[in-house]
Amino acid sequence: MRSVPGVYTGAEKARRIPMVLLDRDMVRQRAIGLHGSEDRMLDFLKQKSTSLEAQYQDRCRAREAGQTDKRLRKPTPTQPTNGRPGDPRRYMAIVQAPYVNHQTCKVDFGRFCSACARSYADHEWRRRYVSQSFAEHLHQCGQVIDGSHQIRSRNSSTST
Repeated sequence: MRSVPGVYTGAEKARRIPMVLLDRDMVRQRAIGLHGSEDRMLDFLKQKSTSLEAQYQDRCRAREAGQTDKRLRKPTPTQPTNGRPGDPRRYMAIVQAPYVNHQTCKVDFGRFCSACARSYADHEWRRRYVSQSFAEHLHQCGQVIDGSHQIRSRNSSTST
């Protein structure tokens, strides 16, 4: 899901480029499923955060020594928002909204994935897709064959 360009902060700073928005609970469930447990997921996040911070400090030292002119970027925070009034994500929400099909001039609320409707492990079965987002969903979950997703192996390479 993507944000709609607009003004989201009290400072009336326009956000022209859409941001990818993720449902925090869904991301958490997926991460726990990927790592096997909440503790293992939190350990991974802690290690990753520490590693990224160390890399950032190395880049700071290299810049101070005059070895690079690259712009320094702090690592992406592990928290979804910093809670400050200037953070546009603080004012955004994920809502269900219809899609207007300009070819047919009809309002489309999207379609459910029949393969996900049979699976209750994830909450994907509640999501509705329009043609573009359904193509992304199939890319992530695999093609539907005999009524279920054929999940690709992580080791297999696909060309897109």
